[in-house]
Amino acid sequence: MKCSKDLTHTVAELCGETNFVDVHVTPRMLGGKGGFGAQLRSAGGRMRSNRNHNTDACRDLSGRRISTLKEAQKVADYLESSEEREKKLKQEKLDKVEAMEKKLEQQPQKRRLDDDQFFEKNKDMNDNVRSSVAKGLLAKRRKKQASTDNAEASTSKSSTTSAPAKVVEESSKSLQASA
Repeated sequence: MKCSKDLTHTVAELCGETNFVDVHVTPRMLGGKGGFGAQLRSAGGRMRSNRNHNTDACRDLSGRRISTLKEAQKVADYLESSEEREKKLKQEKLDKVEAMEKKLEQQPQKRRLDDDQFFEKNKDMNDNVRSSVAKGLLAKRRKKQASTDNAEASTSKSSTTSAPAKVVEESSKSLQASA
């Protein structure tokens, strides 16, 4: 049989004019094997679980906001448990104080130094240091005063002995006062 452009003519020749032929024609569909629906179904479950169910901005049947009701409940719970918290804090402080007292009892007591000779030697050394520092300062003053007096004497050719004498008297008085 020859294939022609007219399909109905060829079918008629095959079967004859009296018999009917059932022909099922399925057009070709573009796309893959499927599976996209399964992906949507699995993603839908994840999307529902991540959804936030925040209804705090809504109102109840009496017209109050749910968020204010939740806050009032939290405040009431806090006030109810305040006595328990205070007791717990007091108990913790008492336990801490007792632990510190136990630590102090376990440590050896400090010894007190009652050595009179040591105190006398210490006082004598302090006095000696003070007097030697005062002598050094006095010597420094005398040296400075002598150098300024020499400079004045060479420029004015008149020397006065009253200024160095006053410095010596003042420094000796300060030495006697410190001793």
